[in-house]
Formats: sequence, C-alpha cells, structure tokens
Amino acid sequence: MGDYKVGLVRNPTVPLAVAVGASSAFPPFLSPLRLKVHQPYESDPEASLQKYPFTSPVTLNDGGAYDNLGLETIFNVTTRCL
Repeated sequence: MGDYKVGLVRNPTVPLAVAVGASSAFPPFLSPLRLKVHQPYESDPEASLQKYPFTSPVTLNDGGAYDNLGLETIFNVTTRCL
C-alpha cells in the first residue's frame, strides 16, 4: 500500500472491503474515506511527503477524482523515455 510521494507500507493489514469503500468515495457525492495507518512507512528519500499530516490519517477517494482517464502514467513514462 503506498503512494510515490508519501511512501510505502509493506504488508498492510487493511481489509479489502476498506479498499473497495475508498474506490467508491467520489466527492462531493460520497465523502472521502479516512484511514488511520497503524503500520510504519518504509523509509524512502524520494517520498517528499513522508511526514505528518500526509501519513495519518490518510484521506482516500476514488482515483478518478485525480486522473479519471489514467493518463498520468502514460505521460510520466513518455517523458522519461524522451
């Protein structure tokens, strides 16, 4: 479980139902899911936001609110290859 700016939690104990609930949280109609992370983040110098308030509680919502078409990955890979 992780984010490239916040960091990685190895072997999370979050139930699958909570992940499904986060995927269903689409503002402004459904409130974001607030998740308290009780496990340590793996140390990562590249994770620029690996500090409070970004690490706990974590506020999750549907990824479509950020990148509905999934194009960020394509643009990031393309710019790295150029």
